[in-house]
Amino acid sequence: MEKNVVVPMRDGTKTRANVFRPGLDEPVPAVLVRTPYCKDQSLGQSPLLDPFRAVDSGLAMVLQDVRGRYESDGDLTMFEEADDGYDSVQWVAEQSWCDGNVGMTGSSYLGLVQWLAAARRPPALRAIVPINIGQPPYWRELCFVGGAFKLGYVLWLVTQFFGPETARRRALAGQTDPGEISRLLEAADHIEAHARWRPLATVPVFEENPVADWYPQLLREEGFGVGGADDLDSHYSAVEVPALNVSGWYDYFLGGTLQNFMRMQRQGGSELARREQRLLIGPWDHLLNSRTAEYDFGFSASPLVLDFTAYQLRYFARYLKSEPVPPDDQPRVRIFVMGENVWRDEENWPLARSRPEGWYLHGDGVSDEGGALSFDKPLAEEHPDHFLYDPRHPAPTRGGAVGLPGLVQGINVGPYDQRPVEARPDVLVYTSDAMEKPLEVTGPLSAVLYAVTSASDTDWIVRLCDVHPGGASRILAEGVLRARYREGALTPKYLQPDSVERYDIDMVATSNVFMPGHRIRVDITSSSFPYLEPNPNTGSRLGEDGPGDLRPALQTLFHDASRPSYVVLPVVPR
Repeated sequence: MEKNVVVPMRDGTKTRANVFRPGLDEPVPAVLVRTPYCKDQSLGQSPLLDPFRAVDSGLAMVLQDVRGRYESDGDLTMFEEADDGYDSVQWVAEQSWCDGNVGMTGSSYLGLVQWLAAARRPPALRAIVPINIGQPPYWRELCFVGGAFKLGYVLWLVTQFFGPETARRRALAGQTDPGEISRLLEAADHIEAHARWRPLATVPVFEENPVADWYPQLLREEGFGVGGADDLDSHYSAVEVPALNVSGWYDYFLGGTLQNFMRMQRQGGSELARREQRLLIGPWDHLLNSRTAEYDFGFSASPLVLDFTAYQLRYFARYLKSEPVPPDDQPRVRIFVMGENVWRDEENWPLARSRPEGWYLHGDGVSDEGGALSFDKPLAEEHPDHFLYDPRHPAPTRGGAVGLPGLVQGINVGPYDQRPVEARPDVLVYTSDAMEKPLEVTGPLSAVLYAVTSASDTDWIVRLCDVHPGGASRILAEGVLRARYREGALTPKYLQPDSVERYDIDMVATSNVFMPGHRIRVDITSSSFPYLEPNPNTGSRLGEDGPGDLRPALQTLFHDASRPSYVVLPVVPR
């Protein structure tokens, strides 16, 4: 093992890497990991692929600090990693100990750098394993969902992950005082207080600690234009290598991972890339935890029990070593089916045998008993449901596919019981009868709402839950839509107050069996704090409203014969 080996970039910047390689005379294939999280620490080493086991299997492994992080020179510009990725792959391939075949692996930002490098088509790159990463435009994917701003997530990301190292380098260069690091870490323990600050453009952690110079532009352009435009079609057609796409049902990049898999099958830049896409989805959050503070999916759900290192080594053996791999050992799709808590192999995604079923809202969703949810369409004029959404008193975030402080410990993420949130008057609840036999829901989820608001803009949030016989209401999936983006992310259109609108809401996907005695539940609300910025209901541009500008909104949801509101569940016949 060699530490801090210099890897030069085309502009002369020196990045540094740790190199693990077998003690063999002949050259071997190599796997490259590029990280902003420190190559010498566990997160930076991507423990999902053990470097020592990789070496034992006949691979070299290179762990590199990206430009501007830890031991590497230069300055980090978020997401501008394509050229450096190309240069790094080719540098590895040109070393005497490498046979010219290079793969890449890593999670989150470590997955993003793989897609960016692959789109540059470095000749030596043979395959990638992007884990828990979405699709371009990356700023929009990272910081927004359905047009709503992931405020708590951005604060957490800056104060715990990217900010402290940036502050350390600034202090060494004499550009700031050493106390900036401690101020950031203190802010990480008070995310809610910073998330309540208005206007967003003057949040103290950003004003006092300029470690995120992209933040003003992010607010101004709402994720578009930051770092340049992204053309999805050209992005996928530029990638010519196979990919093992990995995510979890509770990862906030699940939707992007699924899109990467499906679109690469259709639009990949080579026949090999289109044919050799693979997908692995576990019951995991962003850090691949299968056990949270409230729920454990069982022993077999863990990446350690799955032996994710061995899974990747078999994958790389196919593409880096041209070794035959038994077909049943590398399925095209492997998913974890929650409820039954089992792994299952599939031919593709979405499942061809699933059928979309509409489950309709009925009754009084605001009463103590809540409303009903059934396969039957409304046949009569049912009274609409109402609630008052006040951005000064938003509903709390409780689990789901989110990123907030505690994620590293498996806290505040995953299948949390929603009953404390469902008890609020600003949350509508609709529940089915108990299942008499198992009902499997596996595939993309969506919702259609017919609703009216008194505001010129507002948010709609729809959750799907599995209600256990003991009463626990475990969140499975969630969809968010900022109303002004109801006709598309690029075409904001403000509301006419008190005008009935149809909202089509993407709820991403899940795989869950509702077991006998369990019930299906749908929750509808307009806030999830601190994960999402509470919509001020004013229609102003993001970040402009002060504390006195926030306005309550009366929300009305219809579920009658002419305006049925429902969720679409992909039911798998049994």
